[in-house]
Amino acid sequence: MSQKIQFRRGVYSEIGSIVFDPGEPAYVVDRQTLHIGNGTGIGGNSVIMSYSGVPTSITSNGISGQFKVLGDKLYISTGNNQWGRININSF
Repeated sequence: MSQKIQFRRGVYSEIGSIVFDPGEPAYVVDRQTLHIGNGTGIGGNSVIMSYSGVPTSITSNGISGQFKVLGDKLYISTGNNQWGRININSF
């Protein structure tokens, strides 16, 4: 028998105002990010990278600490709606 694990989900305007229980997962559908609650911080912690919707400018929508990958580029949100990009090189 299989079991279903359910995540709380919603748009950022909803999720970004909730304090989630420690370990509680939440998915932000309009930003395609997964957050894990810590019991104290509003919106929990963004903990997973996304392979879709990379920023198109340094002021694209984003949450501080969020990161995304496309090809040989790593995009990191250094603040809300602030992005940096670095090249990923082989070593």
